[in-house]
Amino acid sequence: MPARSDVTPCHGELARVLRDHASQFAEAVAQALEEMPKWRTEAQNFGGDRADFLMLHFDVFPQYAAEYFEHEDVTFLQLFIGELIKALYVPKIDDMAAARRKRVGVLSITHNFSLKISSL
Repeated sequence: MPARSDVTPCHGELARVLRDHASQFAEAVAQALEEMPKWRTEAQNFGGDRADFLMLHFDVFPQYAAEYFEHEDVTFLQLFIGELIKALYVPKIDDMAAARRKRVGVLSITHNFSLKISSL
């Protein structure tokens, strides 16, 4: 899909950075989510190396984010949010705890990615 002509240069640059540093973005998401027992156990029990784990579970996050910023197509934002909802889902948890977990997860992802980008 060609880039739209009304996409701001800033968004195009952000898409490029997300693609160039996709593994760091995936790692930031993974580290944030691994604060949850579900993901910590998944990471500990994974049979392959860390890169394979990130590719399998978290590679989609930088892809969807980059596509969103490059094309300003809300579908990719919705896909990103959908993946995040799936990752944060924990069955049999009360609504208040679920809302708190989502807030903490999103804040952790933002913080982890900010640290990784600032160190580039």
